[in-house]
Amino acid sequence: MHLVSFEKNNALLLNALKEKPSDASFFDSLKNNPRLNSNPSLTNISLPGIIAFLYYSGSLSILFFSLFVTIIFFSIFEKIVYKITKGNYILSSLFSQIIAYRLWHFGYVPADSYKLIVGILLFLLITFLINKILYYFNG
Repeated sequence: MHLVSFEKNNALLLNALKEKPSDASFFDSLKNNPRLNSNPSLTNISLPGIIAFLYYSGSLSILFFSLFVTIIFFSIFEKIVYKITKGNYILSSLFSQIIAYRLWHFGYVPADSYKLIVGILLFLLITFLINKILYYFNG
């Protein structure tokens, strides 16, 4: 891969966070791929994970702090899912796998990650309400 010269800084990280859906990712705009430049009909989207994405800042402090907060947040989230689903390992594992997949491919339109989290939270709310209703009627 041939990278275009760019400086890692907080502005680069903020610009990456503002990415909108398109045919090419923000990461692709940073590299120079002669194969794609020679044939415009080829498309390719490179997806850096959350570690590479957070290193756009060039700061190891931001990288480690952000990863620490992310790990703690999603660990607590997994425990909450487990409790809401009354000990359902399969469902909590499925949600954890979906979130891990999103973090692995975090570099493409990262601001849209909230849609995934909101969808999971909505599902959990509906599950919680159905459990309460069933418990009420079955007394």
